[in-house]
Amino acid sequence: MHFVFHLEDPSGEKLLECILPNIIGDSTFQVIGYRGAGSLHLKKLNMGSPRKGLTFARGAWKRGLLDELPGKLRAYGKEFATYGPDFSAVFILVCDLDDKNYDEFIAELNTVLDACNPKPVTHFCIAIKETEAWFLGDITAIQSEYRILKPLAYKDELVYGTWERLADAIYPGGSVALNAKGYSEVGKTKSEWAQKITPHMNPELNQSPSFLHFYNTVKTLAGR
Repeated sequence: MHFVFHLEDPSGEKLLECILPNIIGDSTFQVIGYRGAGSLHLKKLNMGSPRKGLTFARGAWKRGLLDELPGKLRAYGKEFATYGPDFSAVFILVCDLDDKNYDEFIAELNTVLDACNPKPVTHFCIAIKETEAWFLGDITAIQSEYRILKPLAYKDELVYGTWERLADAIYPGGSVALNAKGYSEVGKTKSEWAQKITPHMNPELNQSPSFLHFYNTVKTLAGR
C-alpha cells in the first residue's frame, strides 16, 4: 500500500513523517504540507446531483490545502487508476476542523470527491480544532521534552483551545507572548513541538478521539 497524505501546515507534516513508519510498517508514504488550509470555494449552481453544476474558484490565491484539493483529487484519481492490480494507493486528507461544522465540512469534502472521475480511494481525517489536540492527547509525551509551566491535563478537544493551551503550558509567556512574535514564529514553534514531542507519543494510549480515528484508519489500511 502507498499512502499520500496532504496536510495544511508544516508542523503536521513533521508529525506524520515521524510517527508514520511505526504505524504503516512496510507500506510507503508521501507527506505534503501546505502553508494554510485555504478554502474549498465550491458553488452549486443547481439543486441536482452534486456532480452537476459544481464549479471551483480559480485565482492567484489558490495556494492552501483546500484551495488545491479539487485539482489534486482529480489528478490522483487518474494516477491511481493506472496502477496495476499488485499496487494500491490511498489519498488521506488531514485537516483542522477549526470553527467549521463537522457534518457540513465532511459533506463538502465528499461533494468534491464525488466530482472526480475516476475517484481516488480517499479518507478524510479531521483534527478537532487543530493538530495540537493530538499532542494534548498524550501529556506524557509533552512532559518528556518540555517543563510544564502551567498545569496541563487532557480536556475535551471539542470545547477547549488547543495550540493556545499547549503554548500556555510550555512556552515562556504563553500563547500571548508567542502570538506577539507573529505568524511566522508561531508556525516555526509548532514545527518544533512536532519534531520534539512526536517521537515520545504512544498512539495506543492517546486520548484524542480525532487522533485515534486517524491512527486506526491508517493502521487498518496498512493491514496491521
